[in-house]
Amino acid sequence: MSSRRPVQGLTRWARLARLGLSGAGTALTGQDPTALAERAATQLADLRGLAAKAGQLGSYLDAVLPKEAPPGVREALQRLNASTTTSPWEDIEATIRADVPASADALLDALDRPPVASGSIAQVHRATHPEVGPVAVKVQHPGVAEVLRSELSQAGLVIRVAGAVMPGASDTYDEIRDRFYDELDQRVEARRTRAYQQAMADLDGVTVPTVVDAWSGDRVLTTTWCDGLDLDTARTHLPEPVRARAAHHLLSTFGQGIAHSQVHGDPNAGNFRFTEQGDVVVLDLGCVQPVPAEARRSLLDALRSADPEALAHVLGQPTTGPLRDPVLALTTGLLAPWSVQGRIDKAMLHRIGAATPQFKAAVARQRGTAGPPWMPLILRTWIGLLAHAHHLDAPIDGPALRAALPEPV
Repeated sequence: MSSRRPVQGLTRWARLARLGLSGAGTALTGQDPTALAERAATQLADLRGLAAKAGQLGSYLDAVLPKEAPPGVREALQRLNASTTTSPWEDIEATIRADVPASADALLDALDRPPVASGSIAQVHRATHPEVGPVAVKVQHPGVAEVLRSELSQAGLVIRVAGAVMPGASDTYDEIRDRFYDELDQRVEARRTRAYQQAMADLDGVTVPTVVDAWSGDRVLTTTWCDGLDLDTARTHLPEPVRARAAHHLLSTFGQGIAHSQVHGDPNAGNFRFTEQGDVVVLDLGCVQPVPAEARRSLLDALRSADPEALAHVLGQPTTGPLRDPVLALTTGLLAPWSVQGRIDKAMLHRIGAATPQFKAAVARQRGTAGPPWMPLILRTWIGLLAHAHHLDAPIDGPALRAALPEPV
């Protein structure tokens, strides 16, 4: 992991423009698309903010990309899940001293300087707390808050225009913006982590780290250290029955999150770890999507019945007229793990991938609704979890998933 400060201002936009032109050149001249993906991953890692988040999204949605997508793209973007560019040590030290002054000396003495991971907004160091033991210390990249707020503000201008064509687009943007803003405040993430931990408390096989308040502040968050394998290692190292258990627990967090209005909103692969027993560790609760009370039961009922039309209704989409086919193709794919017994295969996810742009195009063409404001991040998590369960390459017991669905709280 290289170390530098986030790119800002016109330089940032120039690099994004060059990246886009590189992609166009590759398409026109037949250059190696895998090499482009490697360059893109490096550029997005340096840019952080929304740029890195876009790359992370691509890394776990690869399973729903068209079959003709170039090889090597997932592998390149996968690096963004845990290895965006790191911040210099002097910046990390300054942030800790400013944010948790009373504990700064003790924290810095206990901190391992090399980060174990670096994401779009923060990087993580391991440390040893004198009472708690091993902990993970998440420190926000200096300057990234200003970058993200600027990007969201500029994106908002575009969305306001789109709202004239697609009713509800502005409300949807406001919801997503607020969730991203949550990620910039580590005290909000601390509260979200506690709430999510409580929501998962009675779910077997799921672990959520505990917040260590004395070493936490606005830009620093310390939690108990949780060991586990990353997704790729779990796929190759764990036997199939253990992977099946892990996939079941992973998908169970979705229904449990809906029931408690606590759906993990950032399901990139770096936010999950898997134990040798098949338990799931859920990390990075900066983005958690609430679900309105009136939608919780309807969503859970749609999962229990595995009814595509019922799910379309909850998502505010029509099941008649020109939108019927793309809407039902999408909802049928989303419900597949709860309706079948067997693996989530590539073909199943390709159907979701093919249906998604058709659905968006049909909605825009018909000037349909953008759906409820909470829908995009719910779908982001839904598709992300399906992609991870597919990657674990183990059979899913749909009836068991349905039977385990809780009642809404």
